Amino acid sequence: MEYPASYPLVAGLLLCYFGYPAFRVSVLVFGLVGGACLGYVLGKGLGGTEMEAALAAAAGALVGTVLLRIFVRSGLFLLGAAAGAAAGMVIGFSPSEVLAAALVAAVLTLLATRWVLMLSTALAGAGLAAGSLAGAGTSLLENSKPDALFLFGLFFLSGLAAQVYLTRPRS
Repeated sequence: MEYPASYPLVAGLLLCYFGYPAFRVSVLVFGLVGGACLGYVLGKGLGGTEMEAALAAAAGALVGTVLLRIFVRSGLFLLGAAAGAAAGMVIGFSPSEVLAAALVAAVLTLLATRWVLMLSTALAGAGLAAGSLAGAGTSLLENSKPDALFLFGLFFLSGLAAQVYLTRPRS
């Protein structure tokens, strides 16, 4: 399937500049919709009326949202633990020190979830956008190849700044 060269650029820019706010909304939407669908199917499948299925859908939406938030938090905990363990192994820590580094990184990830998500979405989006602009044969820039590292840095820093601005506490 062919797609325009602008698709990865647009996806990268959206992820880079709106990754954290979009992540939070998408977790909410997936939990609501998935839970509601499952609740409705279970309600109808167990022989309920349309009203009972609607009530099961509402309960499923609530449960789905809560469960998805829990699973996302536990996934971030594991991501932080993996990063801490990898860093400890690269540094050359002993096995007990690697375990301690994994635990510390996992807890820090949970304490700084907002920053972890902003950094990771800005990095991923910047890489995708810069790669699509600096890629070989792209029609976006008429086959000129800008410096990918410069574009990556520009997108990453400006995307991170935008996310910090968009998610700042308002008084």
